[in-house]
Amino acid sequence: MCLEGFRNLLNGAGALTAESILARIKATVSRQSPRCAVLTCSDSRLSHELLTLSNIGGMFVVRIAGNVVTDAVYDSLKFAVEKLGVKKIYVIGHKRCGAVELAFKGEAPPSLAA
Repeated sequence: MCLEGFRNLLNGAGALTAESILARIKATVSRQSPRCAVLTCSDSRLSHELLTLSNIGGMFVVRIAGNVVTDAVYDSLKFAVEKLGVKKIYVIGHKRCGAVELAFKGEAPPSLAA
């Protein structure tokens, strides 16, 4: 539903061009209707829109270090479901997450450690 573009990327197929991104910005300026929501880490090395070739408006992405579900994260995902009509929520982690490593060491901020 939202992640099929990842396979294309791995196979070297498909592309996001400046032209297609600008077109999607114009097409979504007045309303968003994402196909899915994604809870993912805020790690700067990750961009699920780019990794899945989703383009602007395809995903409602909530990013937070370590994929921690705080009240704000929960409310954001609830908004996506109730107000934007999202039917699927993906939770996507990654290897060597710094926030998770800090939590295991007991060094993460309280809101992430919980």
